[in-house]
Amino acid sequence: MILISHRGNIDRINRELENTKDYIDQAIDKGFEVEIDIWLVDKELFLGHDEPERKVELGWLHARAEKLWIHTKNSDALEFFITHRDLNFKFFWHTVEPFIITSNGKIWAHDYANVKNPSTCIIPPLSLEQIENTENRNWYAVCTDFPEIYKKRLI
Repeated sequence: MILISHRGNIDRINRELENTKDYIDQAIDKGFEVEIDIWLVDKELFLGHDEPERKVELGWLHARAEKLWIHTKNSDALEFFITHRDLNFKFFWHTVEPFIITSNGKIWAHDYANVKNPSTCIIPPLSLEQIENTENRNWYAVCTDFPEIYKKRLI
């Protein structure tokens, strides 16, 4: 199972540091993959959850491509990554849908109680309560603000 750090968070939500390059690198250095939020504005890429906040270079993203899950936050960002599929980024678009398909064919499921084949599914338990109540079902991946805690639960 792949453990994905939500925006770089490891054992708690840290709104000041999440979606920053150093914080993302720290999560990768600890062995996690990382879900990040990316915007494209005026042909420039930005990290940021609710709005584009920090400029990020394509080269920086590409150097970490195998460890990143890119949540495209606007349609321009989605189109950008679709046209750059040759760079092998894993990306997706999501707003409020219970299920979406990622660019590498995995199901990102916010509504995962009735998932039939967990080995194709990424689930996002984003609270400690959800982690406690999530059944271990051989998920493809888990994306959470608490991957260190989830990891201990699996051991």
